[in-house]
Amino acid sequence: MDRAFSFFMFVHCLMIFSVNSENNINTDQSALLSLKSQISDPKNMLSSNWSTVTSVCSWIGVTCDSRRHRVIALNISDMGLTGTVPPQLGNLSFLVSLIMSRNVFYGNLPKELGNLRNLQQLSMDHNQITGVIPEEIGNLNNLKNLSMDNNQITGLFTVNLFNKSSLEYLSLRNNELSGYIPREIGNFTMLKKLYLQNNTFTGMHIVCFRCELNSNRGIKKNNNYFCPRMIGLRYKYVSKYRIFYF
Repeated sequence: MDRAFSFFMFVHCLMIFSVNSENNINTDQSALLSLKSQISDPKNMLSSNWSTVTSVCSWIGVTCDSRRHRVIALNISDMGLTGTVPPQLGNLSFLVSLIMSRNVFYGNLPKELGNLRNLQQLSMDHNQITGVIPEEIGNLNNLKNLSMDNNQITGLFTVNLFNKSSLEYLSLRNNELSGYIPREIGNFTMLKKLYLQNNTFTGMHIVCFRCELNSNRGIKKNNNYFCPRMIGLRYKYVSKYRIFYF
């Protein structure tokens, strides 16, 4: 009797796990189909491949985790796609890498991207993204690589938009950002490369970086290293481990 009951419970739990797994991958599939429905695909890269007839894990540009059977990476760069970024992408809860570079995505970025708590790479460079960077991007505590250069992004550059404990690469060059570069960016302890040139920053800036400098490129004061005063934001700052372009 006990053995029969134990077997029944095992089968029951297995069925629940199977249903939950199917529901989760269906959530990922629905999010990707929402993206497909909002874009023009002149090369038929997605139109002929992203179909409910086949597994979402076999779709072009999609990578799944073999154990959880969830979407962990989406790379649709260089596909000639045109359209907007749908908020449903924020439902890809296991996503680690999102690369949509060198297409013609336009409009504002949805705040729902801030729900991608596992995201480590976000690349949307060389598109036509407009508006401000959603403040919810600052919720991405695992984000290491953020590339949004060569768009039409506006607004102020504020450190609250980014997680200072994880970010290693940040490129926002060739946009329409304005205001001052905040000196608090010197507290980004993991940052190795920073590209901010060709925006509409104004005024003169002093930025402090806690790092080891080569030669005489900085001035040490109170255990901090200060970059020389920058005029016109045409300045290359090189340290032993970091490269910063303004």
